[in-house]
Amino acid sequence: MESRHDKADRACYSRSWSGALLKHGEAFMASIMIKVAGEGLVAAAHRLADSGPTSGSSVIYEVCNVPEGVNADQVIAAFKKFAVPSDRYEIEFSELPA
Repeated sequence: MESRHDKADRACYSRSWSGALLKHGEAFMASIMIKVAGEGLVAAAHRLADSGPTSGSSVIYEVCNVPEGVNADQVIAAFKKFAVPSDRYEIEFSELPA
């Protein structure tokens, strides 16, 4: 009998992180979580963090649809040049400056 963990492992290969089904040959698009501390430090946040303000003075942003081959350091460097909107916490990678 298949356990729920086996089913979950199998599902990871056929679904993207957002839950959308992927056809064979489609590339996975990643999401990078970024934490902006109240002091101005911009760094990678834990991948399971929720986007939005934290209980402290930090804010977590999710950069969605990061193409394959782009690492977290490159996303953070581009994010530092970006004028962060005050009304939303999810940003498309295509909105970031090159």
